[in-house]
Amino acid sequence: MFDKSLRGGSRRGAPLGLACRGTAVRTLAGVILFAALWYGCGDSTDPVEVFTLSVAPSDTTVAAAAGSIEVRVKSNTAWTVSHQSDWFTVVPAEGDGDQMLVVSFAENEAPDERADTITVSAGDLSEEIRVAQTGATILVIAPTDTTVAAAGSLSVSITSNTNWTISSLAGILSLNESEGSGDGTVMAAWGINPSEAPRVDTVRVTAGDLTREMTFTQAGGALSSDSISLSATRDNTIFEESTPENSISNGSGQFLFSGRTKLVQVRRCLLAFELEGKVPAGSRILSATLTLHMSRTIVGSESFGLHRLLSDWGEGDSDAGGNEGRGIAAESSDATWDHSFFNTTTWLTPGGDFEPVASGVTAVGGSGSYSWSDSLMAVDLQSWVDDPDSNFGWLLSGNETRTTAKRFDSRENPNAANRPVLMIEFRVPGP
Repeated sequence: MFDKSLRGGSRRGAPLGLACRGTAVRTLAGVILFAALWYGCGDSTDPVEVFTLSVAPSDTTVAAAAGSIEVRVKSNTAWTVSHQSDWFTVVPAEGDGDQMLVVSFAENEAPDERADTITVSAGDLSEEIRVAQTGATILVIAPTDTTVAAAGSLSVSITSNTNWTISSLAGILSLNESEGSGDGTVMAAWGINPSEAPRVDTVRVTAGDLTREMTFTQAGGALSSDSISLSATRDNTIFEESTPENSISNGSGQFLFSGRTKLVQVRRCLLAFELEGKVPAGSRILSATLTLHMSRTIVGSESFGLHRLLSDWGEGDSDAGGNEGRGIAAESSDATWDHSFFNTTTWLTPGGDFEPVASGVTAVGGSGSYSWSDSLMAVDLQSWVDDPDSNFGWLLSGNETRTTAKRFDSRENPNAANRPVLMIEFRVPGP
């Protein structure tokens, strides 16, 4: 009843139902694969968001005084602020998008700079802001008050961490500096009080907004005053080109020389005046004026300073003759560039041992007489009256960086009117 070929075919192949189900499975798998490939290869329509964060300024330095600054935050997302400092605050502590931060800081009362970092964070992003504050200005002077009687000088000590200026308000005190920076010392000098009433001056030091003052009071006196005119007791010129093997001087010459010659050779002249027996012991020096006559030069006006000598020196018999500008071989006890006394004693420093700060300065021009008069000269004389063994006189020097040489008349000059003269005003001790 049945076709054998059909039965045989049924046996050789899969059952009809199973064959149809296999085809369907394969078709479904293909659809799924196609869909997956299509989705994977197609363009995405969802954007990927990129976060941004920046700050400005990122580094700033502020003054020591209390105040505030603004910092701009630029971002497209939420952010927070953090820091460890206790000397400033930041407002706001968090935000979203662009915004200004206000950094408020207290006064820095310490002398040293202080600094800290503000961190702004947004997700994985962070930016830092360095804030530094300068140290407070320091200004201390000592002493702040002093009372004196006689002419004299003192050191004003200044402690600071910045630039400063110093001045004498009444002008009684003579200061060797008018400004400085950092720690320093300024010499203040004064003469005798010519009045019976006390006099007062104020030294004012200013650094930025800070001001410090020293009050100076000098007692009046009831001593009688007197004056005396003294001739030099010794003078000489020392010559830079002099050597220990070829020593040059001009101890007994008619002229003295100071400054630098056109041959680039330096001259310095030495002068001393005997006070002992002329100015009574215990006297107070009111003023001092040295007058020299300048008799030859090839240059215009130049400044010449008197410097207190710190070592004794000699005047021998050397006399160059003529114009004397080149000097002559030194004689026994002459002062030379290397020797204070030829040829037994040398200066500690070649060229003479003297105080670097001039006791008096005067501009010297053409031929004629010129005077030096300064409160520091009175201080020098007072020290010599009080301690005669320290009286080594003065060294006169000019600008030694260019041609400035001048010829002055010495105590041996035949014209007595042109010889060096020291006029001293003083007060003698009371009974």
